[in-house]
Amino acid sequence: MTTAHPGHSFLFDSFADPPTTTSQRIKGLTTGSLPTFIDMGANFGSASVAEDTLISQLQDAGKKVAFMGDDTWTTVFTDVFSPEMCFPYDSFNVEDLHTVDEGVVRHLFPLMSNASAQWDVIIGHFLGVDHVGHRVGPDHPKMHAKLTQMDDVLRRVVREMEDDTLLVVLGDHGMDRRGDHGGDGVLETSAALWIYSKTPLLLGHNSAPLSLLPTRLFPGANVPHRSVQQIDLVPSLALLLGIPIPYNNLGTVIPELFGRSGQLERALELNTKQGDETQWIAMEAYTRFALAVCRELWAQFNVTLIGLGLTVLVTGTVASVALFAKLGELKDDWVDWAAKTRWLCVRGMAAGSALGVIAYIPLRPFMKGVDAVHCTLFGAPLVSSLVIIATARPKASSLRPSSSHILLILHALAFASNSFTIWEDRIITYLLISSVVPSVLAGFSAPTARLRYRILGFSALFAFCVRAMAASTVCREEQHPYCHVTFFASSSLPEPPLLVLLLAVPTALGLPFIIRRFLQVSKSDNGVAEIVLPLLLPVVFLQGAAHWIAEWLDTAEVLGPEWHWVLRTGRTLMAQGAMGSTVLFGLFVWWYHPLCLSVSAKKQAGADSAGGEAKTKTQVTILGFGNAFGARTSSCGAGYSASCTP
Repeated sequence: MTTAHPGHSFLFDSFADPPTTTSQRIKGLTTGSLPTFIDMGANFGSASVAEDTLISQLQDAGKKVAFMGDDTWTTVFTDVFSPEMCFPYDSFNVEDLHTVDEGVVRHLFPLMSNASAQWDVIIGHFLGVDHVGHRVGPDHPKMHAKLTQMDDVLRRVVREMEDDTLLVVLGDHGMDRRGDHGGDGVLETSAALWIYSKTPLLLGHNSAPLSLLPTRLFPGANVPHRSVQQIDLVPSLALLLGIPIPYNNLGTVIPELFGRSGQLERALELNTKQGDETQWIAMEAYTRFALAVCRELWAQFNVTLIGLGLTVLVTGTVASVALFAKLGELKDDWVDWAAKTRWLCVRGMAAGSALGVIAYIPLRPFMKGVDAVHCTLFGAPLVSSLVIIATARPKASSLRPSSSHILLILHALAFASNSFTIWEDRIITYLLISSVVPSVLAGFSAPTARLRYRILGFSALFAFCVRAMAASTVCREEQHPYCHVTFFASSSLPEPPLLVLLLAVPTALGLPFIIRRFLQVSKSDNGVAEIVLPLLLPVVFLQGAAHWIAEWLDTAEVLGPEWHWVLRTGRTLMAQGAMGSTVLFGLFVWWYHPLCLSVSAKKQAGADSAGGEAKTKTQVTILGFGNAFGARTSSCGAGYSASCTP
């Protein structure tokens, strides 16, 4: 159809900015910006868009927007679509290849043929192709069948659409050879864009400056295609619909869509507030430069830098283990060794920085995206870590791994797995509960019944707390349908569950009391505990409770929209106050009162010495459980006796 009617339709290769996940692409396609900057203005945990979008501009202009398909749209845009023309479907069951598509077809064509239906824009989001890719891959016969179905749907849409209707067909992202997406691969960021109109309103390729019509060779293709940025749709559709361009737009109008005399000039002028062709070309270069700068601020995947970072991470980890083991061997003689090693490390950092710069000069052509600063930052910690490893050389007996070491190693290795990125919460829960196993085994072999019950009881309490924390979830898109949001009242609203609201204040007041009662058993509620437990913790917890209550009052509009600014400002101040109280006041108190113990000194007269003079002794009494709970240790010098009461 594009070949037969070049003035009616165009086929583009559109670039989708990563991350190529559905919710992020929907936000990019409606704001004309990058997902990184879009999400900055949104509330924590909220999936809705707070920025200026095509959808909000349509709503402000009084236009009716109909929707059917992927329910991610109704999560991102709440209360925007006309209720009588909104038909969302669950989008996260990748096993279901047809329900969403059949639902779109069921509502799309009756709406198109209904002359009394008052709609200006129809958005239909099919999911079958995406789900087939995830389920069986792009080369499976099911993909051919699904594409055939989509082709039939498009042909019917073309037949039934009105003459003054513009049809825009695109994929919000591509897919790799396995049918997956989400990254920045060429196949993931490349998606077809087809635009069709029954009336010849489109501009021929030769009617615009060639610099505004770039082409791109798609992988595996022999002929280059006209290339656009996917976000170029935003200013183009905004001007065609007669609405303002969204404020954060980084896209440029697609020249082919403005074919009438003077239409392209006017579109470019509105896009840039400039007029002649030279300025249009400069404008296009400027907007592309701005887009490139924003992309540089977004995540960049440089394999060389990743390799350098992993090398430093592994070397630093080995150096830390060697240092820890060496200090354990030296015991009280560690001060002189540490002072000597410190200066060796400083020299190693200087030498490593110099070696990094020297190595960068001949290797520069082979390291794309790596500069001299990167090499300097790589060489300094690498050489200093090697110095520690060579200097420490701990005994093999000091490197005997414990259960905690094994769990930490497994945790570190898990970062190399894509599955860990998706299921990190469940993997961490598994590792934490697994860490209880050695304690349970030790509890069964405890020498006394009391100690055995305490070890097993605290192990069970720890496991219960881990499971209780794991019950509070915020789901990633890839975790559906196997994950349900419990941290919020629903997946689309940031307000807390009702149970959290009811328990927030009682928990804030009761938890410090429970902690103090627990510490009183071992008399470890002295020192810093006397300040933190009755003063700091209740204030911090109450600030957190107030934040959630304000969140609920704002989201549910209990007090009305006029309180929106007050509640939003108040909850922000509460969160900042809680963080400030914990960091600033907490660190100050910990430095000023470093012990959770009670330390008292009492002078006593001792026996006469050989010279006939009485010797005075100082008895130090320490109340507490073996200096537990992170308190500092103290030692008694000559002439002191210590009495510790557990």
